[in-house]
Amino acid sequence: MEVQQDSPLLRYRKTIIALLGVALVLLLSQFLYLTVQPVERAVDRNVFGVYDTPDPDWSDLGGKIVLALHDPASVASMISLYEQRIGWADMSLLPYPADLYGARWSHDGMLVAATRYIDERFPLIVMSADSHETGYVELSSPHALIARMPSWSHDDTHVAYMTRDDLNGGDRDVESWSIYVVDVHQADSERFVTLGAYPLFLQDGTLLVLRRDGIYRYRESDLEWVGERILSVGGDGTYPEMHMSLSKDGTELLITNPTEGSLNVFALSYTGSGLSTVEKIDEFPVFALWPVFSPDGRYIAYIEVDSAIARINPRIKVIDRSTGGTFEFADLSRFPSDLMYMTDWITL
Repeated sequence: MEVQQDSPLLRYRKTIIALLGVALVLLLSQFLYLTVQPVERAVDRNVFGVYDTPDPDWSDLGGKIVLALHDPASVASMISLYEQRIGWADMSLLPYPADLYGARWSHDGMLVAATRYIDERFPLIVMSADSHETGYVELSSPHALIARMPSWSHDDTHVAYMTRDDLNGGDRDVESWSIYVVDVHQADSERFVTLGAYPLFLQDGTLLVLRRDGIYRYRESDLEWVGERILSVGGDGTYPEMHMSLSKDGTELLITNPTEGSLNVFALSYTGSGLSTVEKIDEFPVFALWPVFSPDGRYIAYIEVDSAIARINPRIKVIDRSTGGTFEFADLSRFPSDLMYMTDWITL
């Protein structure tokens, strides 16, 4: 059929072709948008900027790492809890009250022990792990101005913590702190253990404490706590950056020594009467702070810095103990490192 010169098809042919071209471009753009958008959205939510996807299969790790950080961009001069979910490119605020320090979850995941700024003090508190419940119980004595680093007993009935009544002095001396144990179900039940820092409950109910000349183990005897040194530290002795952490089952111990640039792993063996041997089984040459084990013990996360003295360029790194590989997946350089605590690795 011959098309006449004044046929509408001929008259609007160029317009139709142009419209078809525009439609094709729009379809292609939508396809590319749907393909790229999940990555872009993940980057947009990232508080810290873009960083590389970690090499290992992070789906095997599970859970989230909990950090207490002070955001210098915040109007309020407070520390907030953040979560770094494993395998996610973003870090987000946890919906808990501000100014929580050293938050640690009970073994059953039902409770959180932490210290919180209240009326110019930092008392020990225990609250529900359900962030929608805002109530808490204050457990430390009113005379304690600062409480830090709670540790749960394996039956979740007691919490050990470090405290002192001086806001300013003695930061370089680990024995400027006092160690107390409190029954979470009984008010006014705190009991003094010893001078020292970073208490950790072992599975046999005894306590590890960092003291000036080494690590001590304390056990209850006739309503008193009796200690014995299980690891010696020579030279100038211990210092506050020697952070300690236990595996979830209590069979391994992490100790940082950033001055010497090492992260040390010790195996803890038990008999029927309790802890029997402590043996060093591994050492990693890193400037590490605040180490934590993954729930299954296969991985170790820590905050790495360029120098133990300057504490510059802090970032979260993870060691795969099965391969020895080390992977970085969060840059913390925008946060002040002297107000930075990585306190737990918990399951979702």
